[in-house]
Amino acid sequence: MGALFMVLVPSWGNIVTVKRKLTRQEWVDATLFFHNLVLFNLIKINYRAFIAKAKGSPDSFGGTWEPLKKKTYEWKKRKNIVYSGKVATNIRSRRLLNALKPNIFQNGVYVPSSEQEVRVTQRSIHFGVSVDYADDVDSVRNIFVHDLEDLVNEAVKISLPEFQKYFRRRGL
Repeated sequence: MGALFMVLVPSWGNIVTVKRKLTRQEWVDATLFFHNLVLFNLIKINYRAFIAKAKGSPDSFGGTWEPLKKKTYEWKKRKNIVYSGKVATNIRSRRLLNALKPNIFQNGVYVPSSEQEVRVTQRSIHFGVSVDYADDVDSVRNIFVHDLEDLVNEAVKISLPEFQKYFRRRGL
């Protein structure tokens, strides 16, 4: 596996109120749904952050990458290695970019793309990309949002409306 991160997700029990006490299985199912939903939103946020930094802008958390050296910038310009019309960092083959791109959230489960590796448990979320050079890139320019706590908090916030619908659909 290439670059990887693992996060602990806050318990949804402190955030969402349910109508009745849940069975153990209902609690496990809800927790896994919540963690998969949070993972999907983590990946979406991180992908937008990666693109912002690749284009030379700060991400929504203020993270930036060191600008390309002039020689590298000129080479990329000559080779037309661009993203949205701008010379971009870490976008040469688009393999890493595509590995970080969110795939689909279906039937309560995040379905990873072929170059993503995920593991969702009742306590944590593991996400990585199986791009062989991802660790090398990450050591120079963070491919994941640097402040994982802020990233998790934002993903949880975005996930809550859909999670609340999960309970309403089940009459909980």
